[in-house]
Amino acid sequence: MATDTGAVAVRIDEQVSCGRLGAVPVAQIILSSLTLIVALITGFLVWKANTGATDQRELQAKREEWWRRFQYAAELALDENNERRANIGVLMVRKMVTSTLAGPDELAAADVILDEVLALGDTDSEDSEDQP
Repeated sequence: MATDTGAVAVRIDEQVSCGRLGAVPVAQIILSSLTLIVALITGFLVWKANTGATDQRELQAKREEWWRRFQYAAELALDENNERRANIGVLMVRKMVTSTLAGPDELAAADVILDEVLALGDTDSEDSEDQP
């Protein structure tokens, strides 16, 4: 039996000297490291995508709230029965068009509202001129 143990020891020494046993752990370390790096990169990409999606949803919510407020301001601006409310509405519309949330379509809508208010003001002044 002593000879069997000695033969096994000689074989292990030969394998170590050839690099067979030493190469297996190194390969495993390299593979584990690459797996870790890929997992970290994947985690970062998922985080980045979720952050972008969240930012987009928040911007959309802000634009929807801007539009809701714009509609209210437009209703005030076009109020023919109460001049004070109409003036407040015009001031609100003018202030809202300076927002970065207002896109080209919203700015066009604001122009239409302000043009309509100006047209209403011109109609009122023409009516007052016709009356003696």
